Amino acid sequence: MVYEVIGTIAGFVVAFILFWLRDIHLFRKREKRQLERELIKTRLEKLYTPLYMMIKSSEWLTGKKILGFSQPVGEKGDGKQKTYLDSTIQQNLHLASDELHELLPKVFGAGYFKTQKDADIKKLVNLIIKEYEELRKEYLTCE
Repeated sequence: MVYEVIGTIAGFVVAFILFWLRDIHLFRKREKRQLERELIKTRLEKLYTPLYMMIKSSEWLTGKKILGFSQPVGEKGDGKQKTYLDSTIQQNLHLASDELHELLPKVFGAGYFKTQKDADIKKLVNLIIKEYEELRKEYLTCE
């Protein structure tokens, strides 16, 4: 009789531990991975992809990897690309890495025209490309 009670209690304990491991612990890990993936997706969609596409379109047009425009601001197109760059930075700067967070304000607004001759623009472009590729790879490998 005592052994049956001990066996029943042990069975409940083992069943509870297995339930906890499977349902609660694994659910938390899966939920955490999903939140990380959503953050990566948001960073890619809102900040890194628009900046990366600006760099790649400039590279295609000029042969140089720059954060530039196909038309100078003030000519036909009236600075829409510059406005898009500024709005992207303004609305999504919080999604940038710490290093990128320091460099992006340098190309915001009128600072863009000063920075184009600066060494920081090359560092910025290389950093955007590097972080975009890392985030994309992480997003694709994340389950």
